[in-house]
Amino acid sequence: MTGFDTSARLEAVADGIHRFDSHYIRPRHTGVYVVVSEGEVAIIDCAVMATVAPLLEVLPTLGVAPEQVTAVVVTHAHMDHAGGAGALIESLPNARLYAHPSAGKHLVDMSRLEAGVRQVFGDAFFEREYAPVKPVPPDRLVTTDDGDTVPVGARELRAVHTPGHAWHHQGLWEADTRTFFAGDAFGVGYPGMSAVHGPFFVPETPPPQFVPDEMHASIERILGLEPARVAPTHYETLTNLAPVAETLYRLVDNTVARCHRADSVEALAASLLDAYAEELERLGRKDEEAEMRRLYEFDAGLSAQGL
Repeated sequence: MTGFDTSARLEAVADGIHRFDSHYIRPRHTGVYVVVSEGEVAIIDCAVMATVAPLLEVLPTLGVAPEQVTAVVVTHAHMDHAGGAGALIESLPNARLYAHPSAGKHLVDMSRLEAGVRQVFGDAFFEREYAPVKPVPPDRLVTTDDGDTVPVGARELRAVHTPGHAWHHQGLWEADTRTFFAGDAFGVGYPGMSAVHGPFFVPETPPPQFVPDEMHASIERILGLEPARVAPTHYETLTNLAPVAETLYRLVDNTVARCHRADSVEALAASLLDAYAEELERLGRKDEEAEMRRLYEFDAGLSAQGL
């Protein structure tokens, strides 16, 4: 037991769909989705090792036990989405881990993934936020090609490959509620930027697999499904998609252009925050610049490294 009310971190997104606040980095930064249908449960993205215990604690508040979880699905193998996968699967006796074919191998053997993350974030950050990591047993892994489905009771989640943020990225389409679980393919947006004027989303472009054209195409593919809502991992649920998509298109191109002009990662990170500020001003939201810079400082540094 964690000793505090984990149910307060749970909120309904749609019929049978809840989002659990992992509290990774800060509250309402990284969500974990729980889909319940006819006594079966799927968990979409699972954040980090520290998320596992409170996530297991909150399941009974939805009327389900760990034995009823049949699927853990990760959108991609980045640590904030899949770092807790091995430990979570270990605690769910009837669940299998579903992942893009290029992601699954890095969750079974995490050595290259860990080395890459340590290179990007440093050893101190890795030890504080991610360690220790546990691999997923090979016999519990199912790889999902584009169009494959994951059954959840009377529902199914269809894998939709959405490269750009990472080559091994997939979203999940749930047709009953017309919900698209986007991972990082539809940008990142935080609650502090939505209180007055609505969501503000920016593209996340981390190392080592960002491809601008693929990111554009993935956004278009998501829009083509005509979802009632897009549920990103970071963080706000979106229902008015067109203006967010337009902002993402502009910022992808703008940040790539800034990359060609920058002479260091640090200079580029500062330039990305300037690009976001210009977009806010274009949207008539100049008064939110200080809050944006506070919320997106971490993301800008990561995106600069990927660019």
